[in-house]
Amino acid sequence: MTLTSRLFENTDFDKYIKTLTRDNMRDYFVKNFGGWSDSVSKDKLFKVVKEGVVKLFFDEDKFVGYVSFNVEPNNKNSILINDIHVVKLYQRKDYGYQILNYTIKYAVKQGIEHLKVFVFKDNYAVNFYKKNGFEVVEDLEKSNSYIMVKSL
Repeated sequence: MTLTSRLFENTDFDKYIKTLTRDNMRDYFVKNFGGWSDSVSKDKLFKVVKEGVVKLFFDEDKFVGYVSFNVEPNNKNSILINDIHVVKLYQRKDYGYQILNYTIKYAVKQGIEHLKVFVFKDNYAVNFYKKNGFEVVEDLEKSNSYIMVKSL
């Protein structure tokens, strides 16, 4: 179950990313912020496309997920992981770990010292990140989320 990957192409948002991101995140945004917007999600992703990396992952010809990240503007030694999403059918099958591992290898190659991610407190991804060496460094009460960091 080795994944292949490729960089984001403009048609990927509508073909793969919009539905996956909405399926995985809409309930958290509705609960914590009162709503969901595909256009805000798209704008955020295309900003990362310009400033960072968006990579899609496939198992043979099946799309399993993607990662988006960028170097933090105020801390060149840190990468902010904006999204790691895995299609529900493929969750808990090691794909998330492989996608995260790609991100770690990329960061190490670039001389990055830390990975950072914002995670809703009630998102099971909190445990995924903890199992992979991330620690909660800040509790953001207003957004019901954590900032989690992994030192490399």
